[in-house]
Amino acid sequence: MKLFSIMVFTFLFTSSVFAETSARITSTLSLGQIDKIKSSDNTTINKFGASLAMEGDTLLISDPSYNNDRGAVYVYVHNEATALYEKVSKITASNAAAGDKFGSALALKDGLIVIGAPYADHGGDDRGLIYLLEKPDTGWIDIECDNYWGSTSENNNDFFGKAIALDSHTMIVSSPGDNGYNGAAYVYVKGDRNFTYKATLTSSDLFTIANESSSPQFGAAIAIDNDTIVIGSPNTFNSNPFEGGAYVYVKPESGWHNTTENAFLSASSYSGTPLLGKSIAIEEDTIVLVASHYGHGLYIYEKPLGGWQDSEENTQIGV
Repeated sequence: MKLFSIMVFTFLFTSSVFAETSARITSTLSLGQIDKIKSSDNTTINKFGASLAMEGDTLLISDPSYNNDRGAVYVYVHNEATALYEKVSKITASNAAAGDKFGSALALKDGLIVIGAPYADHGGDDRGLIYLLEKPDTGWIDIECDNYWGSTSENNNDFFGKAIALDSHTMIVSSPGDNGYNGAAYVYVKGDRNFTYKATLTSSDLFTIANESSSPQFGAAIAIDNDTIVIGSPNTFNSNPFEGGAYVYVKPESGWHNTTENAFLSASSYSGTPLLGKSIAIEEDTIVLVASHYGHGLYIYEKPLGGWQDSEENTQIGV
């Protein structure tokens, strides 16, 4: 039996050169490796590095396959003296069961850690859970987290916790199996201390779907910046199956409420099945979508003057 091992490398950017031609960009990056992190739990198969989150000197690395797919999240803290990251904690679920895949999604903001276990049964098959915790007052130790939530719908095969996005005041958790496998994302708003459910986000594209494998995977990835939420749907049927794309939601003046998208972002050109929207980033007025299948590259979208609307990319990188 082969031993599979995944390592996480940390890099320091030293320079970058960009060349643009007809709205397509190629890039050359010079990177210097400053650290290499390897799972301390050597198992026959592991997915160490499946999800990452970082804030300040704290780095979170998940392995959803740990202990027969129960899952674990490892906490590393940067040591200024050695310039390396040192493991200070392993987080597991207090109610872990085989196949839960705790750590499939991670988010870290203002010291709050949110971890997704989308295949946790929780009273029914694959309903999913999220776990919330903060650094203990006494410092990092190995933790069995017992603070967990399920979705408001709690249907079988919801896969709640498949993706998570978090900022100082808002948390979004996806549930790709909800809504007849069309998917949904739940918005929680932070009050004085705790997050409270406020809205369910769905797409205006509804399909008749038999199972997870043929679903649009709405909620495969989520990103938030201020009042804008972007939700990836890499299997969405646009012109062709598995073309993918992303849905954009802008917070209404009255606050978040149940709604469909303000805009849908798609690709102007591609080959094969790009699975656009498998990964997402947003910063102010710029959204980046990854087309992950066979290295299709990045698609960059700039917010129009009149606000987000259905559109194709402004720029492609590596396509």
